[in-house]
Order: sequence, then C-alpha cells, then structure tokens
Amino acid sequence: SSGINAEYGHEFPSLDRQVTEVAIRGSPGTSQVVESNAALELAEVEVFGCCANIAAKGTATQSSTWMPSSGGIFCSADKAIDGNLNAIWNYNDPNANSITLTGAGQSEWWMLSFTQAIFLDGLQIYGRKDNHANRINGNTIYLDDKYIGEVKQEVNKFLYEFVSLNSVGRVLKIQPKPQGAVQLVEVMVYGYENPCTGIPASVYAMLYF
Repeated sequence: SSGINAEYGHEFPSLDRQVTEVAIRGSPGTSQVVESNAALELAEVEVFGCCANIAAKGTATQSSTWMPSSGGIFCSADKAIDGNLNAIWNYNDPNANSITLTGAGQSEWWMLSFTQAIFLDGLQIYGRKDNHANRINGNTIYLDDKYIGEVKQEVNKFLYEFVSLNSVGRVLKIQPKPQGAVQLVEVMVYGYENPCTGIPASVYAMLYF
C-alpha cells in the first residue's frame, strides 16, 4: 500500500503484502540479517531466542519416592527443577535437601512432561557432590522415544552437559542402570516451546509487512 506519512510528510513506496522469514545468527550482541533492496513497512516483529531454561514449565514425576523408615524426608521429583543447586546431602536437616531420589528397582525413572512439544537444544544435569555422587553414573536420557545420551561419571565432576541436541518432543525421561535409583540435584532444559523448524539453535525472527 502507499500513502502520506502525517508526521514526516512523505509518501511510502507501494509494497505488496508478504511474509519474510529472516535468520539472525551470531554470538550474543551481534547479528546478521539478509539485506534487501526493498523498503520495509513492518506491522509486527516476533523474535524467538534460543535458548532459556524452561524446565520449570514442565511437570516433574518419578516412578517412586525414597523415604527412610523414620519418615520425614521427601525427595520428590520437583526438587530437580526448583533452581536449588545445593548438591551436598544435609544429614542434620534432611528436609532442607533439594535432591530427588527414587527407590532402587528394575524400572525406575524420573520424567519431565510438557503440555506441548518443545525444541530441545541442550541439557544440564547436576549430581551430588558427596559420597553418593556415583548414583548418576549410567543414567540414560530420552526425549519421547529418542535416545539423547548417557551420563558417564567422572571424578570431581558434578555437572554433565548435553549440547546441540536439535530435538523435538514432549517428555524428557531419565533412567538409571537396572536395579539402580535416580538421584538428581537439578535438571536444566534449554530450549523453547512451540518449536519452529529449519533454524535450530539460532534466533528466529518473523517479519510481517
């Protein structure tokens, strides 16, 4: 359309209405945009950035919850997405712990479910820093039915990262070795909801004009 701009007093060029998708790539604070010789008349700009930790947007569940015979300690599944990175078990005040723990059985699991599919770019999984740090060894990770990876414990390492996953799904599942328990300090899920295809792990912009 064309017309006179009331504020600046000049006529806009005539443009056909269309939708253009532009990939903006680069390190934080920089960008590259495909240059066009056409003038732009923008009504809306939507920018989807990758990627924030969206774990808290899901619902955490687990196959079982360990409790001592004396009771009082609740190692629920949601403690792995509460933002608390304290990885030392507090024996003096067990209820202050923010660590999940299932029973030890043949098919234990920890699960994070989203109401809709997400784009998964990366994972950070935190394990304990004390005498049970080895419980995270051999944990396998799936997004829906897709195998994502396995945690291989290293001495003095408590953060395990999985990057450039470029996967789409709705349910993240962590399973231990057979007869093992799932014990997690924190799980951080880096991605976004309502995944757009074609431009993973970059900033995605849709320009409507």
